[in-house]
Amino acid sequence: MVKGAPSRLSVKRQPSNARVLHIFPTQPAVEIQDDGGNVIKDWAGAVNVSIGTQGSAFHPALPVNGSAQLLGTTEGYLYQGTMYFWNLKMDEMGKDVVLVFEA
Repeated sequence: MVKGAPSRLSVKRQPSNARVLHIFPTQPAVEIQDDGGNVIKDWAGAVNVSIGTQGSAFHPALPVNGSAQLLGTTEGYLYQGTMYFWNLKMDEMGKDVVLVFEA
């Protein structure tokens, strides 16, 4: 199999069950892939994560002010073509928050 040049990031593991100011129990992991979906294990670089879309309230009585911050180390640890994050958390509650990964 011939692998191509890195062309995309693919979320391998989604964060879940997050609670305000607690480290996400499931931390995200992102693969660096070529056009065929092959992991580029010898890739060298950085992947950063940020909030792309603020969340909405779980209930009308629990307003969200729209300025949640992602806390922790926002540059992942690279191991064999996968970028791992280990201590991310948010300072506000909300649902449907979208994280963005950029290389």
